[in-house]
Amino acid sequence: MCMNRFKWMLAYIALALTALTGPLLAQSIDEVSISRGYPLAAGDILRIDFLVRPEIGRDVPVELNGYASFPFIDPVLVSGRTIAELRAELPVLMSGAVIRERVGDEYQMVPVTDYGVTVSVKSYRPVIVSGAVNQPGDVAFSVGMTARLAVAKALGLSMNAFHSVGATSLGGSSPDLTALIIERAVLKALINGKTVIEADDIVIPLTTSLSPEDLRSRANEDLTLRLAILSEQEAQQKSKLAAAEQDVMAALARKEDMMRATEIEQSNVTRLEGLAARSMVSYGGTLIQGRRALMQASNLVHSTDEDIENALMLHSTILSDTKIERLKREREWRARIAQIDASLGIQTNSGSLLGASDTSLEPTITLYRQTTAGSVSRRIDLDTLLLPGDVIDVQYLRLSQ
Repeated sequence: MCMNRFKWMLAYIALALTALTGPLLAQSIDEVSISRGYPLAAGDILRIDFLVRPEIGRDVPVELNGYASFPFIDPVLVSGRTIAELRAELPVLMSGAVIRERVGDEYQMVPVTDYGVTVSVKSYRPVIVSGAVNQPGDVAFSVGMTARLAVAKALGLSMNAFHSVGATSLGGSSPDLTALIIERAVLKALINGKTVIEADDIVIPLTTSLSPEDLRSRANEDLTLRLAILSEQEAQQKSKLAAAEQDVMAALARKEDMMRATEIEQSNVTRLEGLAARSMVSYGGTLIQGRRALMQASNLVHSTDEDIENALMLHSTILSDTKIERLKREREWRARIAQIDASLGIQTNSGSLLGASDTSLEPTITLYRQTTAGSVSRRIDLDTLLLPGDVIDVQYLRLSQ
């Protein structure tokens, strides 16, 4: 017990010293990768190796809930932390564990030391490139990746889609193409937490004849319906969570009642024992009944402890499931946007495209990043450093004439 407490204390000190490099919230989203390292999240794959037994090294994925399951210790929350912080903490937690090693015909117990454990990142989660590129979709992340490198891995810029400001109508259209444009705008609004789609949020390929205002109106109708559905789903989850909270409170109240009953029975047994010691009259039968009642009350207290634990576990599961569902839903939305971007590019290949000599178009890049405080977005240039899991959207803006 003391050794475990000492190990946890060392891990806490090591983590605190690592954190002295500067708090994450005090840095801009560009400074994180320079001064603190890349924050880990679901989708990253870590690697742990042991010097005494290299063959038992393994890959450790970061799960959707942000935890990673390493050998010899309980699952560790790694989401939002860096590999440097894990290197300072995990070896300390694992030191003292024992690995059985066969030497000849005998087995020897080899202890794990903190300097005999190595932790590294095998692969980070990919960057998603969408919009006006030749191959939208996932791009493998590499250390030091910039937006320029991500676009290059997506096979470079394309002029198959652009954002039209002040346009009234463009070449031919089709219902399928219109539906894709509207769906893309709605998904973008859902990801960014918007309740209204503006004209600037509509990306129009060259082959549609609908005006941005028509598309915006129809997209807002679709967005209102989607938001209503999401609101109803969230209300159902809140109802489940409230019911779980009531179960926890009810279990705690039952335990208080049982503890008061136990105190009463204990007081009764103590009184009977005193009377039996001072009196010539036998209190044996009554005392035995009192002790039985005390034992029953104590058992009921233990039973309520199990009820509390089960209620808390259910409450925690609902919270975790809600968060995981939200993350999965956003991931699906982003993947769908990438598919739509690819479809828009395919459909506009056969249409008339603006040539490179048209100086009224300007490429812009928008960065979408998930942080501990929520999703953030901003315009960036090609030399901006990216983080694992970033989404960059490339579009062409038509400059006002």
